[in-house]
Amino acid sequence: MTRYYPRFLFLIIFFWGSLFAFDVAGQKSSSQPVYKDTLFLQDYSIKYFLNDSGRLSLRKVCCDRNGNVQIYSSEGILKKSGGQFLNPGKLVQDFSYLPIVDKKIKTIGLYQNQFVYADDKALLSNAWAGKLYSRHTMPGVAMFSGGEDFSFLLCDGSSLQYLKDSTLLWEGNADDKLFDILYDQKRNLFWLLGEHGVSVFDPKEKLMHKKIKSDDLTCFSLANKNNELIVGTHNGYFTFDINTARQSALISKLPCADITVIKEIDNKTWFGTASGAFISQDGKFKYYASKRWLPSDKVTDIAAGNNNSILILTDKGLGEIHFASSTLYDKAMYYEQQVRRRHIRVGFNATLAGMKNGDVNSGSLEDSDNDGLWTSMYLGAEAFRYAAIKSNEALRNCRESLDAIERLYTVNSLKGFPSRSFERSGYEISDIPHREPKGNKELKEEYPGNAGTMPPSGPWRRSGDPEWDWKSTTSSDEAIGHMFVFGVIAELIDVPDIKYKAIKLMDALMQHIVDHEMYLIDWDGQPTRWGKWNPEYVNARPKIVGDRKITSSNIISMLQTAWHFTRKKIYKEKALELLNKYGYLENLVRPMKEIGPAPDDADELSKELSDGWNHSDDEMYFIGYWGLYRYALNDTLKNKFKEAILDHWQIERPEKEGAWDIFTALTGVKNFDLNEAIWYLQKYPMDMINWDVKNSGRKDIEFIPKNFRAQTIKEVLPPDELPISRHNSNRFDLDGGDEHGNAEYSAGDIWLLPYWMGRYLKIISAPVKNKSSKSENHLPE
Repeated sequence: MTRYYPRFLFLIIFFWGSLFAFDVAGQKSSSQPVYKDTLFLQDYSIKYFLNDSGRLSLRKVCCDRNGNVQIYSSEGILKKSGGQFLNPGKLVQDFSYLPIVDKKIKTIGLYQNQFVYADDKALLSNAWAGKLYSRHTMPGVAMFSGGEDFSFLLCDGSSLQYLKDSTLLWEGNADDKLFDILYDQKRNLFWLLGEHGVSVFDPKEKLMHKKIKSDDLTCFSLANKNNELIVGTHNGYFTFDINTARQSALISKLPCADITVIKEIDNKTWFGTASGAFISQDGKFKYYASKRWLPSDKVTDIAAGNNNSILILTDKGLGEIHFASSTLYDKAMYYEQQVRRRHIRVGFNATLAGMKNGDVNSGSLEDSDNDGLWTSMYLGAEAFRYAAIKSNEALRNCRESLDAIERLYTVNSLKGFPSRSFERSGYEISDIPHREPKGNKELKEEYPGNAGTMPPSGPWRRSGDPEWDWKSTTSSDEAIGHMFVFGVIAELIDVPDIKYKAIKLMDALMQHIVDHEMYLIDWDGQPTRWGKWNPEYVNARPKIVGDRKITSSNIISMLQTAWHFTRKKIYKEKALELLNKYGYLENLVRPMKEIGPAPDDADELSKELSDGWNHSDDEMYFIGYWGLYRYALNDTLKNKFKEAILDHWQIERPEKEGAWDIFTALTGVKNFDLNEAIWYLQKYPMDMINWDVKNSGRKDIEFIPKNFRAQTIKEVLPPDELPISRHNSNRFDLDGGDEHGNAEYSAGDIWLLPYWMGRYLKIISAPVKNKSSKSENHLPE
């Protein structure tokens, strides 16, 4: 049953909350930079899988001028079937023209952007009214390339034939095992790649001679813009200047050095490898690997696709990389739909889990230890969205999720104590050993009696309603998340019942903590493991241990927020007491460079808390900075808090964590790495499935010695090359995820919070459309 406050208290709280919210609702500093939200290219992948990847060998992919895609396989021509973003299609046999189906096709290619086929008797095409039918006498033809005026050079790996209109103009034999042929239109030459070198055939002089002698060659491409060949090996690539015959040193500092294919597309060089594909971009390599982008990482061919897409053929299927014109606002609208359609569980912002092979239609929403925290961060995003653009949809979302947060307090019988989560009895997942989502029947068999009866030692407790259970052991990260969003709503949402509810809840939580000597007291009458802000606990940690600093910072933020909106003197008095009498001010302004491992003579808990940098603490710090800085008790404290925030931000800068950059902007400082924040928002992948991602074997990144912050490399990789993670993770973690993509994360806390906060703070503009964008593609729906 919901516990209500007397109406006169509502009037007092609402009056004070409204009055003091006005004091801090200032605009951004006029000196702060603003990102103009113009169009950029957002990449995403549509994948097509083979039904039987063990039987077929995928060898070549082509796309004609009509946008049709054909794949040459060991068992004929294949085409795409179905396929949308996050809903993969299949590769199926192409029956669209039966005469081609019945022929013994040996390979395919393009000429004047039309499909050309080589069978055991001729080169042929369905274009040009079918008039191209040039007979040859090479039944084992494996490759060809078209030259001037419908002339073609064919090869079966060693023998060559140059013909036109079924007339053999030249034939010969290579002194090498040949892999590929490229026509150089600029010079009217054919380049031939062999295992031990590169040769050139002059169709005018009918002569062939060696240009490059080198072993271990695998592939090559012609870059006419630079007048060079780019030649791949199993250990990198080198370039060959056609005009000067100069060969570069081998370039092997690559995402993967085992090069399988090189293609020049729109003056950009694409590399396929035994472990993904990459392109050189702004002096670095943009890496496409994992099932986020490709059916598998073993790349066999690359081609230009329709509407500026890139086709990457692998041994398991086809990855079609699209580049959509998008603003950050467009991306936000896609993510808003992602959250609403797949990530709302009884109002909570939840993970879609238990998925099979990355299929979002096979997953189910699960409870979590951090339902309150992730929902608070999503709720904060929607509150900022409402404040920025007065979106009615955002207001409805706020109501729904605030109701869920409120029920965390009412589903249990403990006054002012927030549950971690709640779920229908018998359907809990988190902290239930070996539990998979089950129906009521299966649960009755597992737990005799009422469905969902929990083991006595478990964190799940029965509520007064037999339909629902609630989760205990609430942590400090839940508490700071709640207080953050209660303050945001109380300040920014001008709807009385919503504002009142937020103020009522912040008061209930803080009164519980104050009444219980700065502890969260669970159902058993004991403090929860991490719900501790009492000086006896906090100051028992050595000064070097980060828990002493974070706990002090968070509780002062929480008390200030409660005082600001309720005007209850106890909150201000307690905050000042902790700051001045118990040294919490000294604790929270301690420089981050002083934080490290506990000394050898410290207690075991302190050692446990300081065995490495805690990125969950970073999350707790920054969401707490809203209340710490914005609702500071006086200007002197506000300036000290600002110094502490900037000190923390400085040590976080290498991670390029967009959320922390934008939270730092609330202090009004001019430099908060806006460019890096926008980079984070632009580069975050559209696909938020937890695919297995591996970067630790890359040769293009510079590793650094082991350190306390667990920074692994000199410069952080873009978000779309890293495992999917929330803000409580280390952005220098190079590997992670699940091989089968068993969960999709919500954009609500990960992306929408920093974006809409940036919009509210006016450091990100409303969208500005630029009609000159090359791409006609748009984001998926």
